[in-house]
Amino acid sequence: MASRRSYRLFLNGLALVAFVGIGGLQMYGVNGGLITSYGADLLGPPLLYFAFREGYRLAWTERVWRLGPLASSLTVFAGCALWEWSQRYDLGGTPLAIAAGRFDPLDLVAYAAGLLICYVVDVRWLLPRQITPDGRKPTPSDVLRIPE
Repeated sequence: MASRRSYRLFLNGLALVAFVGIGGLQMYGVNGGLITSYGADLLGPPLLYFAFREGYRLAWTERVWRLGPLASSLTVFAGCALWEWSQRYDLGGTPLAIAAGRFDPLDLVAYAAGLLICYVVDVRWLLPRQITPDGRKPTPSDVLRIPE
């Protein structure tokens, strides 16, 4: 049985490959309909979600900072929604001009759908009830343990 970390890394790798592939299609002007219009919006937030779930370590400390599934979903969605919302306004001449684009409310739906899928997969299949950190078969004590 594989570890939770390996599953997260595998899913993040799949999302990254698909995200880059869709970006390549967009760069070369391929019109793939919904895939090229909303594919990056659907697959970009999962990259951030699994990065937040994997955690990070500051250089001067040994502690790994990691958000839970719900906090990761809400944090990533808030950032994506702020990014999309900033496209409603002309921010040229400011540092936020990088967010220039066209506001599309369906992008918010794509962000939410991608994050909802990640959340369900993470909570349903990747938490300690099903997969233990070291890959061994779960025991009753693993089920009663508070998830990280």
